[in-house]
Amino acid sequence: MFFFSRLKLFFESRPFARNVLKLGSGTALGQGLVVVSTPIITRLYGPEEMGLLGLFMAFVGFLTVGVGLRYEMAIVSARDDKEADHLLATALLLTLPISIFAGLIMLAMINFDILSYGSLPEWSAAAATFTLLLTGLFTALRFWFVRRSDFHGVSLALISQGCGRAIVPILLGLAQVGWLGLLLGEVVGRGLGIGRLFRVAGANIKKAVFPFDGAYYRDVLVKNWKYPAVFLPSSLLDSLVAMLPIPIVSSLFGPVAAGQFLLAQRLVSVPSGLVSASVADVFHSRLSGVYRTDPNQVRPALWDVVKKLIPISAAIYVPLGLLSPLFFGFMFGKVWADAGLLLSVLSLVSLVGLVVTPISRLLLVINRPELKFPVDFARIFIPNVALFLMHREGYNLFQTMTVFSVLSSLTYLLYFWLIWRSSSPKKLLIKKLLN
Repeated sequence: MFFFSRLKLFFESRPFARNVLKLGSGTALGQGLVVVSTPIITRLYGPEEMGLLGLFMAFVGFLTVGVGLRYEMAIVSARDDKEADHLLATALLLTLPISIFAGLIMLAMINFDILSYGSLPEWSAAAATFTLLLTGLFTALRFWFVRRSDFHGVSLALISQGCGRAIVPILLGLAQVGWLGLLLGEVVGRGLGIGRLFRVAGANIKKAVFPFDGAYYRDVLVKNWKYPAVFLPSSLLDSLVAMLPIPIVSSLFGPVAAGQFLLAQRLVSVPSGLVSASVADVFHSRLSGVYRTDPNQVRPALWDVVKKLIPISAAIYVPLGLLSPLFFGFMFGKVWADAGLLLSVLSLVSLVGLVVTPISRLLLVINRPELKFPVDFARIFIPNVALFLMHREGYNLFQTMTVFSVLSSLTYLLYFWLIWRSSSPKKLLIKKLLN
């Protein structure tokens, strides 16, 4: 009882930690269900089937950030609740037409066999449209809940999504429907939990749409013009960094290698996704308030988060990198043993990325996303060009991915330097005076 009372007192006195726990618990349960189900899934589906899913998810993951034209990201920093509600409605209304357009792009990539997408059936384009639609709706609603600091609502939705992504592939795998079972697990999982979020936000969305105030919408969109003009390209580049290696690996080493890489990438990203997303949302909410009231406190708030993330990241990824080659084949099946080596290699970039990714929200808070474009291009071209060069010289997949991981980690450190430099109190005060 003494332990639990002290623990309760700890979180009551630390709102940042309490909010991270609220959001992180939902993420942990949702991701935990997926992780627990993975040893079963890897015995129902082979590396080639996982590789096909990897191609599909690489496309969806890349374009997910664009379905709302990034207006959803402006919700947290909106000047008042009315503007936030109108930004939410804008993002939701944009999601359907942009998802349909994205599906047509995938169809063209399948027909012209771009980056080995010809290996996917044409109906994958319709599935991509539906998946992007569901993801866009959830993302917009998530940011609206983050603005309200209602992390409990988002947490419940994440748990529901984890249930779908864990259970559906197993049930369909037992029915032996091929990689369709993996795909439907992603689609169904992304749709669960959205209904509850809509019920809470529904009245606000309705007031923002009916009666339709075109003049106010125009003012809101003009005020937030940087989100589609600057934040969107920046987000697409970020997404490209994460998703481009899968089709490249598939093109260079084949779909089986892509499947091994996808499994390693998904598992190594679970801890990062658990911690990064939760910390980033809470940090974004907290830093917006700090920046509005006292820009001098932005850098201390940034450093405070970094000091917490470094030991957490090391505690997760150092043991994971050392132990995964030893136990991976036993846990997930002998056919997946090579994925354990890849996971060990990718642990390095994940270790650095877990620290850097959450604090990158600083550039959103200060409305300077354009600062990171040079870093974005470095993160895309340096590691991925290395993949082609290593393959051309005859190096195997493990050697190639080792170089890829080291170079990716160095570009993350470059990103950290940019964020830290942007948090300079002098620069923030000058910017605020100019605004």
